[in-house]
Amino acid sequence: MVNEDLAPLVAPCCERHNAHLIEVVLRGKRSRPVVEVFVDAEDGVTSDLCSSISRDVGKVLDVLEQFPESYTLIVSSPGIERPLRFPWQYRKHIGRRMIVKVAGAEQEGTLRGVANEGITLELPQGSVEIAFSSIERAVVKAPW
Repeated sequence: MVNEDLAPLVAPCCERHNAHLIEVVLRGKRSRPVVEVFVDAEDGVTSDLCSSISRDVGKVLDVLEQFPESYTLIVSSPGIERPLRFPWQYRKHIGRRMIVKVAGAEQEGTLRGVANEGITLELPQGSVEIAFSSIERAVVKAPW
């Protein structure tokens, strides 16, 4: 079983809790695999949300014959260092500093707006509109 096989099984567990599956990472030894589930939600990710999703995902994994009796399941938010992957993720970061890579060049600015087609990034020289289709990578810059 590979990461891509797990995503369709895990996504419904996230959706039941109004969360979005960002990524599933399967690592570790075959005899003791580690399954990491990264989730995000428009209202933020709490420990209660992660616990609820973990219980549901655990039930799904427990019935899969590909997993040994002993595995580690970790459910968490993607963290500030992971790139934004979906347009809806940008809305909750309006007003924050971001690093956005477009055409191989990184631009750092403040996210000022989000539309259906893209974002408005305020740079020192003025605001720029960037289409989602042009964004190669976008991360929120840590405030520290």
